[in-house]
This record gives sequence, structure tokens and C-alpha cells, in this order.
Amino acid sequence: MCASPPFRSCGVEVGIRRMACDGTNMAAATNVTDTLPNVFNKFKDEDGEFEKTLTSDAKGLLSFYEAANVRIHGEDVLEDAVAFTSHHLNRMVQELEPPLQCQVKRALEQPVHRGVPRLEARHYISFYERNEPKNDILLKLAKLDFNYLQNLYKKELHDLSRWWNELDLISKLPYARDRLVEGYFWGTAFRFQPQHSYARIAITKSETNCQGLQQTYAVVLGGQMPTYEEYMVNTVVTSCIYVFLTVGIPGLKSASKEAIDWVMSEPNKALIASTRVCRHADDIGSDEQYGVSKEETVDKFKQLCENAWKDFNTEWSTEISTVSKDMMEQLLNYARAAEVNYRNGRDAYTHPQKIAGQIAAVFMHPIAI
Repeated sequence: MCASPPFRSCGVEVGIRRMACDGTNMAAATNVTDTLPNVFNKFKDEDGEFEKTLTSDAKGLLSFYEAANVRIHGEDVLEDAVAFTSHHLNRMVQELEPPLQCQVKRALEQPVHRGVPRLEARHYISFYERNEPKNDILLKLAKLDFNYLQNLYKKELHDLSRWWNELDLISKLPYARDRLVEGYFWGTAFRFQPQHSYARIAITKSETNCQGLQQTYAVVLGGQMPTYEEYMVNTVVTSCIYVFLTVGIPGLKSASKEAIDWVMSEPNKALIASTRVCRHADDIGSDEQYGVSKEETVDKFKQLCENAWKDFNTEWSTEISTVSKDMMEQLLNYARAAEVNYRNGRDAYTHPQKIAGQIAAVFMHPIAI
């Protein structure tokens, strides 16, 4: 009889998968600060390295990898886990059987916690359908839910396209970008539920108009680049987060005066972290160098982006008990949309073909039932 895989033998796999999906940091989940090292350090040997026996447990490594992407500052064991799990998952992925192989490939490309909810739902339905055992009723309900929302998105896009054509902004501002569908993708990432149609439409309209203004100022300014200090200070001011929140908050049932006051408070660390994820992820693919080499610039922006994610995860774990989850999820989804659009230096807003398949999966192709 084979021994149980190392991670699952003590129930860790289920726990860390659940924490990763809920967006919970390990220490906050237990409320005992010394539990985290006790849980994960037991998988390390006397030299402080993870046990080699773990490297054959693909499902456990996948769960550990997903959990490590919800880390906060100071969780050194999860910092080590990112390198450890990604290395061994990359090493073994070609030897795995579907659907686990597809799930590992997807996770290495896009961790669940940092992904756009409807896109991740589409992927997970595909994985679950090929998994055994599975609940066929639950699977059918998930497919119906996805297709229902997709039909609603198509109608909203139809109405938005008519508005955009009547506005005819491109003929008035030839340098403006024609990015209606890409703007709507941000809107669905921000608020995907069926009852938030108004928010998605308003976000799309506001975002497309903001892009026109942004391009206008870039002509006017002649491409002048701010100093690094100015760049960091202006991260929040130059983002679209307040535009998104202005149209997103009115549709929230949990939008109390206290919650709105919290969003508008300064400094709002969660809001700052969310906008910095967007700004730094975008700049990974830019040509701005700030007096150093291109490689140094890219490495610096990647580090800043990772730090911003840790900042946000910290705020999520500490503020979620006092601020509505809906309010925090708006900030999380803003960062997620940025991650998907700008991950690994791709500027999918400027070059939408880079995520054309993902946009089509959410808006165009229904799931066969």
C-alpha cells in the first residue's frame, strides 16, 4: 500500500487551497503567530531546505504554490515556497496527465488569487469537468451560470458599441485608442455579477473617455518623463481607481457611510497597494529606465509589483473584519485586472491581441452543456 502524499497526509493541502481561494494569509487564518512556521517548517530538513519527498506530490505542490501567492511581508517560508514549488511544477508538468497538467500550466501562468474571477471560473469548469469524481449537477449549474452571464455581457457590449459609434471619439481625437472591448473587460473584472450591469457600463464609458484625456495630455506634454520620486507619489492620482469606485460604490448594498469614509481616507493602504500593482505591472513592459539599464528597471518594477501585492494581502487580512468584503473586493479586482492585462510585461491594453483568447473565452464562446 502506498504512503499518503506528504502534503495531504496531514490535511495541509485542503487547508492551504482554501486559504488561497479565500485570500487569507496563513498567520491571520489561525490567529496564532507561531503556527505558520510549525505547519510549513515541518516540511523542511535540518538544513532548512524543503524535503525532497515533497517533489513528487504534484497536487500538494500546486496547492502550496497557490497559497504562496497570497503571502504577506515577513512570511519567509512562503517566499521560499514560491521558488521551490514553481521550480518543481515546471520540472514535472510535461509528465503529468490531464486535467492536472492543464491546471498546473494555468497556475504557473496565472495564480488563482491574482486572476480575473470569470476567467478563472471558465478555466476551473474545464478542469473540473475532466476530473473524477465530480458532481454532475453542480457542473451543469456552473456551466449555465457562466453562459447566462456571458449572454448578459454580449447585450451590454452591444449597447456600449452603439454608444461608442455614436460618440465617434476616434474621428475627433485620431490619436485616441479604440479600446471599447478592452475597457469592458476591465469593467467585468471589477464587478462581474449580473446585478452590477450599471457599474460595468459606467466603468467602460468612463475608462474609454479617460484614455482619450490621457492621450491628449501626452501630446501636450511631449512625452516628458517624471522623476522616480514623482512617479511614486503620483501612482494613485494618475490611476483610474477613483473613477471605478465612483460608479462602482453606488451599486453596493454594503456601501455604508463608514465604508465610503474608509475608501476616501488618506492614506488608504489597500487602495494605494491596488493602484501600485497596476502601475508597476504596466511599467514592467514600458521603455522607461530612470537612469539604469533595461534589465535593472524590469527587475525593480517586478519587485515593486510583488511588494504591492504583499501590501494588499496584508490590508485584506487586517481590514476585512472592519470593512465590507464587497468594498475590499473592488480594490482586489482592480489589481487583478491589471495583473492579467500587464503580466510579465505584456501591455494587453495597447496590444489587445495578447489576451484576445481570454477575452473571447469570457465574452464570445459559450460552454457546451
